[in-house]
Amino acid sequence: GGKMGGRGGGGGGGGAGGGKMGGRPDLPPGPPPPKPEEAATNLEAYDDIPVEASGEDCPNPVEQFAELQLHPQLMHNIEVARYMRPTPVQRHAIPVGIARRDLMAFAQTGAGKKGAFLF
Repeated sequence: GGKMGGRGGGGGGGGAGGGKMGGRPDLPPGPPPPKPEEAATNLEAYDDIPVEASGEDCPNPVEQFAELQLHPQLMHNIEVARYMRPTPVQRHAIPVGIARRDLMAFAQTGAGKKGAFLF
């Protein structure tokens, strides 16, 4: 019998450029990015999500990305990504991270946890 396990891997790796690699067809283009007004409308539902903070001297949440002193390139990326304003978890988590404090966040998928971590 064959041996399972071992080195793992497989798969052919990527590479820039088009064409058919290994006989696979090109992937179709993805959907266009949402229009700014659609993104803003979808995020309005997040305003009703309760956020609870505990501990001593918790940093105050922010309402806008402009309130944060972020690197200019990061601010540019936020604009390019069409992020209009932080989600509730981001409003609280980003100031905590900037203050180099510990954070534990629980929120549904899509609430902005990963974005807060990346900021």
